[in-house]
Amino acid sequence: MYKPELFFDIETLPTQDPEVIATIEASITAPGNYTKAESIAQWEIEKKPALVEEAIRKTSFDPWFGQILCIGVAFDEEAPFTIADHGEYGVLCKFLALLNRRYKSLLDNTNPPRVIGHNATGFDLRYVWVRCIINGLRPPEWWPVDAKPWDNQRVFDTMTHAAGVGGRVSLDKLCKALGIPTPKGELDGSKVYDYYKAGRIDEILTYCAGDVEAMRMVYHRLAFIETDEPELLAA
Repeated sequence: MYKPELFFDIETLPTQDPEVIATIEASITAPGNYTKAESIAQWEIEKKPALVEEAIRKTSFDPWFGQILCIGVAFDEEAPFTIADHGEYGVLCKFLALLNRRYKSLLDNTNPPRVIGHNATGFDLRYVWVRCIINGLRPPEWWPVDAKPWDNQRVFDTMTHAAGVGGRVSLDKLCKALGIPTPKGELDGSKVYDYYKAGRIDEILTYCAGDVEAMRMVYHRLAFIETDEPELLAA
């Protein structure tokens, strides 16, 4: 039976919630060896802002506080594209509506797509699921939020297949090792927030779609798709 394939990748941002930011700011205090009011005041001017900024940035990895900026998608062998909107709610609504249209006729969810992503089981799948909950949206019943890294029927996690369960390897490293063009240039995941603040959204969207294409090519290699059979050596 034909098994549809959904390739996807998300780009995330740190929390934008003023209450969460205020809580982070309040939780970061001067070290215990600072006892004088003047020293504490100086520390708060010189050291605290950078620590607060770092803590806020880390929330981009936490689906309960971060948010999705865009979602890169490719169906089977079709060209990848990026879903974006003015806010996370719109991005998720577009994504869910797209999945519903695309897979509505798939035998009442008895043949859902295999979802393919890099570190999908460790990050992307649950992030989307949590953000749907936060936004009051219902993901498809087949969305494999509980899939294990080795669950090849529902998910193909390129990182797990390359590095083993519990191992880690970047998509960029795999691309370089396999001779696949990498989308990582000046922009990589660590700089998405900086590009976002600078208004360079189109570059992020292009980068996200590039990640999906690169990941699909890595998947083909890892799954031995379209790989020539080696010729037998003559005796």
